[in-house]
Amino acid sequence: MFSLLKRRRSIYLWMCLFILLWPAIPASAMQPPSTSMIEKYKADGSYAKRVERARNIGDHKPSSAMMQKLRVKAERLYWKAKGLSDAEIRSRMKSYDTPSSWQGGLPAIGSPRVPVLLVDFPDYPQADKTGSRNDIAKKMFGNGDPSLYPYDSLHNYYQRSSYNKLDLQGDVMQWYTAKHQRSYYEQFDSMEPLIEEIFDYYTSQGIDFSKYDNDGDGVLDAFYVKWTGPDNGWSGFWWPYMTNWRDASFEVNGKKLNTYVASWYSNLENDGSEQYVPLTDIHETGHLMGLPDYYDYDSTKGPSGGVGGLDMMDYNWGDHNAFSKFVLGWLDPVVVPSGEQTITLRPTSLYPDAAVIMPGAKDEPFGGEFYMVQYRKQSTGNDTKSLQKPDIPASGMLIWHVDTRLDSSGETIYDNSYTSHKLLRLMEADGLEEIEQDALADAGDFYVTSEMFGPDTKPNSRSYTNQNTGVRVDDFGLSGTTMSARFSIITASDTSSLHIAIADPDSGNKPDGVAMIAYHKFLTLKANVTDDNGNTVKGAKVRWKTDDPTQTIVKMDANTGRIYSVQEGKVTFTAQVLDGVGDVLAVSDPLTVTFYNPNRPARIEIVDPDKGASDGMYRLNQKKSVTLKTKVYNAAGKTLSSSRVRWFSEETGTVIQLDSRTGKVKGMSPGTAYVYAYIPDGNGEVLVNSEPLQINVK
Repeated sequence: MFSLLKRRRSIYLWMCLFILLWPAIPASAMQPPSTSMIEKYKADGSYAKRVERARNIGDHKPSSAMMQKLRVKAERLYWKAKGLSDAEIRSRMKSYDTPSSWQGGLPAIGSPRVPVLLVDFPDYPQADKTGSRNDIAKKMFGNGDPSLYPYDSLHNYYQRSSYNKLDLQGDVMQWYTAKHQRSYYEQFDSMEPLIEEIFDYYTSQGIDFSKYDNDGDGVLDAFYVKWTGPDNGWSGFWWPYMTNWRDASFEVNGKKLNTYVASWYSNLENDGSEQYVPLTDIHETGHLMGLPDYYDYDSTKGPSGGVGGLDMMDYNWGDHNAFSKFVLGWLDPVVVPSGEQTITLRPTSLYPDAAVIMPGAKDEPFGGEFYMVQYRKQSTGNDTKSLQKPDIPASGMLIWHVDTRLDSSGETIYDNSYTSHKLLRLMEADGLEEIEQDALADAGDFYVTSEMFGPDTKPNSRSYTNQNTGVRVDDFGLSGTTMSARFSIITASDTSSLHIAIADPDSGNKPDGVAMIAYHKFLTLKANVTDDNGNTVKGAKVRWKTDDPTQTIVKMDANTGRIYSVQEGKVTFTAQVLDGVGDVLAVSDPLTVTFYNPNRPARIEIVDPDKGASDGMYRLNQKKSVTLKTKVYNAAGKTLSSSRVRWFSEETGTVIQLDSRTGKVKGMSPGTAYVYAYIPDGNGEVLVNSEPLQINVK
């Protein structure tokens, strides 16, 4: 029940409906669990934990460094499209040059070289080590297998997708046989002990890994590990994933480690082959470069459906989308900040063509939110039918609604799994919103000659605050291998003279878009209304709105902003400035408030009996006893009483003896035990539990 060891691995959660809608497509390593697997996990009680691991991994969030670079680059392109010279742009922008430091993993441009580690086990030996090693090298860094096109090789796929900007190189090491049987390594919370063993062997053979520090910053940018044997279930220890290296003390040839991909060598059930298939590593390499998963991890939270599967970072389907290519530096879109122009686009599977349209704010062009348009054409480049995937549903324009707004720490506020709206949303041309109901993208989602996109269409071009952007894309035309459209901004609401911002409910300062407030508390929200010069506008008429119209969580007076939280929950507020007849003149950015019970435990930590702070491990001699203590916090991080804490360990009675009420531990026999602290809710369920404390009995 409390086996919560955090194994860092990618999890590919999809709804059962998605699987049922596409039964004829062979499975891939990134496919979510089947219906039978979900039923099994629910029966054995592990399903909820497997779902939660998806969020803990964090692959639904893009690299923060990459997104910060995008914002600088997007602003520069915006002012250039407005006709400003480089000198004028430099004087206007706070930062003209993108940050030079790369804080992610694998560089997306150039010829980075990465190592590939191969490991088999005494109980799962690799038969043809020479042949399999050569096969992996060919399918990762060579020309691969033409029959698998466009997933013929990792190198070829990314060379095509990047328009030859990424020439991924690498070396596949000889097979190493682990010292222990495979099950031995499952006792650890990650593969790092196994990987350290592998690196130690390779370096003892004279292999120098320092050459894989591509930018000379003292860190190996990325590496791959491929292992033999079966998987042990979706999100289990032996399941493909990308993660960050955690053991900061371990170095290889004087270099620290950064990001890596661990995946099986072959998997007949998932890949449809007993040989290596590169599709899994193509997806995971997107993560190495900083891209997030675009599919929805949990349909019970936020909007559903991801991007309808129509992307390499969603259902491993086809090419990377235009937004991802913009983020990675593979294309610079044409920017339409105002007015009207006709733009001709070539297929993004072959050419770096795309367009961005959104009226710019005074100090922050795009405001982090914009529409991006690309032309996807069937049977071209990586958008080609393969043995594993069908052709994309149609040829036509795709329109993406993008929201890259950052919080005060530089992280993206929105993602495609857990937030009120998506980081990247595909606007379905037919207006059926089927993707939001967990359906796959289909031909109706492509804009062709008869469709139009604007403020009054379905879907419409309004902002996420329901502001009329005036964005219109219409007059689509197809000519040979290109497609054109008219891009215009003609009826945007006049908000240039007024600006409104919600003040922080606690401090009164401008918030970062989120706040936490104890429930059962009266509070009056405040909004600051200013003109173009930053002067306060007195007497402005402000009206408040929430995404809780039935007032289940919070009672609110829409005219005064006075609120009272009825229960725990999350509510998003926006403020509007109205004119004399009730028309909206300006809309604030959203403020998302989490109302919490200040007496409810939200986090519990086990305190090291000797140090006062736990590093997750404790040594205990046989026959010796120690009483463990905890610290309990509420959702706001304030300390609560520990009187309700109980204790649990699967090793009690063998390695240790544990008093479940007092936390007293006695060493019984040599070995390792994992102890958890938890607080029951009084109904037989666990309210909150700690990370495990590893006790080594000597």
